Amino acid sequence: MTIATEFIHALNAHDVASAMTCCDADGELLLPHLGEPGTLAIEGTEYFEALVTAFPDLRIKTRHHCKMHDGVEVAEVNVSGTQAADFIGIINQEKFCDVDQAWRFTTGDGRITGLHCFWDQTMLLRRLGVKRLDNITITQGAAL
Repeated sequence: MTIATEFIHALNAHDVASAMTCCDADGELLLPHLGEPGTLAIEGTEYFEALVTAFPDLRIKTRHHCKMHDGVEVAEVNVSGTQAADFIGIINQEKFCDVDQAWRFTTGDGRITGLHCFWDQTMLLRRLGVKRLDNITITQGAAL
């Protein structure tokens, strides 16, 4: 089992702390739809904690995984679950969501030194019931 698959298994168990033990604390996290790069230790922990909290039935299914050259691994995954809490500015509407994603891991010395996650943001928003892309947070009583 590679370090990337260990990371995914820990997230499937909703054990973010164990997933983060697979990572170099200073490793780069890139979630292009969510802003500037951060570190795996800080922004990575925050993001994955928010993910497992918002989707208590979270499942990450690996469709394809390949080990590339020079410590690079790529996993095509499907992330699914039913929203039970607000997530990345999207209010909870209790929608089931599944989104295909590509995760690119860089590794070194048996640890993940970088993680870049890519997905179709419009698909994610639509599956979570967002109707207006110019205002993803819909609050009760707000004029549309």
